[in-house]
Amino acid sequence: MNIVKNVLSPSGPFAQQEFLVSEAGTRFLGYLAEADSAGTLNVLERTFGTWSQEELRQWDTGRQNIVWALEKIAVWREHFLRAAKLLVRLALAENASNSNNSTGVVLDLFKVGNGWAATQASPEDRFSIIQDLLESNDWASKDMGLKLCKSWLDTHGGIRMIGAEYQGLRPEIEFWKPKTWGEVFDAWRLVWRHLYSTSRTWESKERRDANSTLIEAGFGLIYQHNVSDEVMDTLFELSNDLATDMRFLTHAIISKLKFLTENTPKGMASRLRKLDKKITGSSFLERFNRYVLNTSWDEDYCYKGENIIESNVPSKRVRELASEVATGTSLLLRYFPQFVASDGHRLYEFGQRLSEMCHSQEIIDAVISTQLSSLPSKQTQFIGGFFFGLKKSLPKIWEGKIKHLLDDNRSRDIGVEIIL
Repeated sequence: MNIVKNVLSPSGPFAQQEFLVSEAGTRFLGYLAEADSAGTLNVLERTFGTWSQEELRQWDTGRQNIVWALEKIAVWREHFLRAAKLLVRLALAENASNSNNSTGVVLDLFKVGNGWAATQASPEDRFSIIQDLLESNDWASKDMGLKLCKSWLDTHGGIRMIGAEYQGLRPEIEFWKPKTWGEVFDAWRLVWRHLYSTSRTWESKERRDANSTLIEAGFGLIYQHNVSDEVMDTLFELSNDLATDMRFLTHAIISKLKFLTENTPKGMASRLRKLDKKITGSSFLERFNRYVLNTSWDEDYCYKGENIIESNVPSKRVRELASEVATGTSLLLRYFPQFVASDGHRLYEFGQRLSEMCHSQEIIDAVISTQLSSLPSKQTQFIGGFFFGLKKSLPKIWEGKIKHLLDDNRSRDIGVEIIL
């Protein structure tokens, strides 16, 4: 053991930079991590742990060996925090694409199910890493914190390769396991509440990412009876936040309502429908966003046994909205900028239906004028659908307008997109 300590001492071979970063040197550190975890961790901290993020980003030779060494060290409860912090630093300077790179390893260390993470450290032992990242002033650190939260709140263990639990001649290392499922529920609540409360003061773009993390995790957690009510309460709160990606939330709601299972807690389907009704709203623009822009393929089909039947409800909603806006020119002109600047699942169809109802010279010119005023944006779903409907009902007018668009350098690209 004295030999190992001498090798790992500040005056040992790893004091030489060339050997430290070599394939042989890093592989040797991987072996030493099993023989003397504490000593090896000291070496890693006083070497790679002092490097700048740019230096870590540019380093690749032997990098994976160090990741594996840290993975072995993080198994031990007494070394977890220090090893995890080094892995996080490597992950923040990630330059590898393999699934078991530093990012993949550190994410797996923050799962909280029954033996899911390769460490003896309890969720309470691990939580401070997430806490520090989320409360950082640096967005990259916050983003890493969000990734760890997503892994923590995952309700499935995933797949991991056998490895870190077998070290040298030691018996198989036992990972942290809850004594009761209540400990897992408490761990999920801990991060769920901390992420929500901490991110409320973030800037809008940062909060958008935090909200999406909560939404994605939340729709997995709603099947967990012990936390489902609290999760749904938070999802209702997120629907009030202007920073929330409403399309992402809408798609999640649609998917869950479409594929309800027998494991869905009692009353949860009703609450999901209430949330859907809430985000649908009552104004024209709210309903337009919900039924035209933010709908998804999951609403287009019904399943009866093994038969797949196309639903006519989504198209009926689109026709009703087109009819509603076509009845008043002022409403139509008011929302043209919204139409031409958007993209959405049924926006092309909406444009087509609208042109069937409303195709006066004034309206056609207004569509073209609004589209051109939105340049350099090249969103053409609405005008493409509008002109498709125009081609069917008024082919001569369609041809004349297309020719005019193609003759003008400023509008030629729009004309080509419409034709295509």
